[in-house]
Amino acid sequence: MKRKVYIDVNNLVYSEALTGIGRYVRNLAGQLHQLEEPELEMVHHYFGLFPVDLNRYGFNSKSIESLRVPYDWQFSRGFNRLFNAWCRIKSFKEKCLYHGTSFILPRFEANVRKVVTVHDLAFLKFKGTESAGMTRLLTEKLKFSVSAASRIICVSGTTESDLLKYFPMAEGKTRVIYSGAEQAQQIDQERIEEVKSINGIRLPDNFLLFLGTMNKRKNLILLLKALEPLKGIKLVAAGKPGNQTLEIKSFLRAAGLSRRVIIAGYVDDIQKKILYRKCRALVVPSLDEGFGFPVLEAMSFDVPCLTSDAGALKELFSATALTFHSQDEGDLREKLVQVWNNPGLRQRLVKAGRNRLSDFSWAKTARQTMDVYKELLL
Repeated sequence: MKRKVYIDVNNLVYSEALTGIGRYVRNLAGQLHQLEEPELEMVHHYFGLFPVDLNRYGFNSKSIESLRVPYDWQFSRGFNRLFNAWCRIKSFKEKCLYHGTSFILPRFEANVRKVVTVHDLAFLKFKGTESAGMTRLLTEKLKFSVSAASRIICVSGTTESDLLKYFPMAEGKTRVIYSGAEQAQQIDQERIEEVKSINGIRLPDNFLLFLGTMNKRKNLILLLKALEPLKGIKLVAAGKPGNQTLEIKSFLRAAGLSRRVIIAGYVDDIQKKILYRKCRALVVPSLDEGFGFPVLEAMSFDVPCLTSDAGALKELFSATALTFHSQDEGDLREKLVQVWNNPGLRQRLVKAGRNRLSDFSWAKTARQTMDVYKELLL
């Protein structure tokens, strides 16, 4: 009889907008189902009161199982005891495995092998990433997950190092498995030319692109300060609102940048790919990243990349992107001018990106993840 592997897809069920973790879950779960492993059965698992339709992600409804308890209860202290009791109701008679794809493991029975993926430790490394209460709760949950897990998948060596620093009990459990790169979707060039606006906001003819949530870790303020005296350069910043949205908008007004910097809001996959096709370069000024999906995505669209030297960006892309110090406004300004004015440089970065892209694939990520499952179950 096949042994079941329960893959946590709660991030897809309860997130209206896919972030990097959502893309990890979607692509990994999809690729795992395509692997032929005669002794293991992949099951998409979520906590919820009602059945959900995940067909939009290409998942077969027969592969979806739920534990009918609200997912949000695991983030509430008042419901913790009830949540844990409900988790134990689901009886696993045979040896199986549960993969928590986004930091957190439930308190399953002892006969369940457990794997958890850790994407970054930003909420611990950068004060203000989350509220004080949420930081304490996430720390408590991650501490339990690290203790309970048989294996911990880290999406980069940087994340592994951070995890071992904050949670030394993870020693000997970690495996670094890089995430994959999505293939560039072919979009008709005429259609791209016809697109003049995103979310009702008119796009400039030439622009640099920033993609990310408007929070302090993404470091958009430094990019705006570096951009301020460069009168000929325009920027489109796309992403969900975050803990720095008000500060960003206030700075734009005070610096008189409102006409040169477009705040486009959250963009869906099609809109994002159009932005990649139309931009001159992608700029990633983050103070820290656990991986760096936008860089890989941009490289798949032959977009040159300018990134900070922080976190996994340095680990993964220092040889393929133009880099600057994550807190050096002058260094960033100098590199902005270079990437904007030098077509030869942009072409070299595109070529380097193509070469680096071949090192990342979701099929490879899935195979390495499957090896972890087999190590624990077979």
